[in-house]
Amino acid sequence: MHMSYRPFNATHPLNPFYIPWIMRTLWDEPAIRSDAGLHAELQRLVGLFDAWEPKTKAGRDLKYRLEPVRAAL
Repeated sequence: MHMSYRPFNATHPLNPFYIPWIMRTLWDEPAIRSDAGLHAELQRLVGLFDAWEPKTKAGRDLKYRLEPVRAAL
C-alpha cells in the first residue's frame, strides 16, 4: 500500500473547516478502514477526543470543529 501526503505551510491562514474535511477523508480511506490495527487506533483517537477537555479558546474551537468527525466511526 502506498500513501502520500502534501505538506502545507501552517503560517498561511486556512479555512478552519479543512481540519474536519481532512480527518473525515482519513476515516473514509478504504486502506485504513480495512486494516484492523489502524481502525482500532482511530477508535482510540475518538476515545481520547471524547475525554479531552480543552482549557483554551483555541482548543475549544478546535474540538468544536472536529466534532462531526466522530460520526464517521
